[in-house]
Amino acid sequence: MEGWGLHCETLGEELGLYQKPEYKMGQLSMEALRSGRLVVDTGMHALGWSFDRALQFMMDNTAMGKHDAFTEVARYVTWPGQATAYKVGERFIRKLRTMAETELGEEKFDPRDFYDIVLKVGAIPLDTLERLVKEYIQATLEKGAKSEAVVSDADEFLNQMTFASWCKCCIVPGACRPPEST
Repeated sequence: MEGWGLHCETLGEELGLYQKPEYKMGQLSMEALRSGRLVVDTGMHALGWSFDRALQFMMDNTAMGKHDAFTEVARYVTWPGQATAYKVGERFIRKLRTMAETELGEEKFDPRDFYDIVLKVGAIPLDTLERLVKEYIQATLEKGAKSEAVVSDADEFLNQMTFASWCKCCIVPGACRPPEST
């Protein structure tokens, strides 16, 4: 989910929201923050950085004041891997979009159809999302009908998402089976 949110932050230019270069400053500042979070997360949890070293890094490399930088470092010292997880999600969605753009070409690729797949199925494992995007690409190439392919692939997946196929220990339907009732 956070990967999707982070991906959305990159769409402002494509949507025509930045008529002047200075309008993009907020987005660029947030990108610096996101990069700083990755460095701090890795520094503290893999390289043994102290809290103070991580705090100084954030202050030196972002537009944050001390209070905000302190809050960020406190967040990541207690939540290892979280910054990395949402960046991986964002990069993976970008990879899938680039794949769809390349394979479908300018004539058949429509970002609205691509995002229908990403949004309609909600929070799912990235390999499942990749499978659905590949199915969307294949169906679009075969049928030449973009929207129908998108709707059928996503609806088929959603139809499998019932409470009966979920258990308490996973969020992937059917990945494990609850014990049979006696």
